[in-house]
Amino acid sequence: MKKDLANQCVTTCRKSLEMIIKSFFPNSNGELKIEQLSKINYFDRLFNEVANLIRILGNSAMHENISFLKEDAEDVLESTIILSEILFVLNKKVEKLNAIRNKIKN
Repeated sequence: MKKDLANQCVTTCRKSLEMIIKSFFPNSNGELKIEQLSKINYFDRLFNEVANLIRILGNSAMHENISFLKEDAEDVLESTIILSEILFVLNKKVEKLNAIRNKIKN
């Protein structure tokens, strides 16, 4: 990727993050919004809620006479993949992003 395109890509990612977070806190700056989401443990609560729902639905599939629709099973699978990526992939991404940050500081 050319340098100007790479910079444009990174800028677009930052703008996308800003738009995502702005949907939660429309009247404050981006940095403060991220801090606010962290202070209210938004991500922890969301993670716990999704994990608990997957557990409950899995228990229902195993122990109750329930037939899940294919679309519903796909939603549960997608949610499970997202949680797995948060646990296993995001940690490595944080390490890589910190390495990039250290590289541009030098």
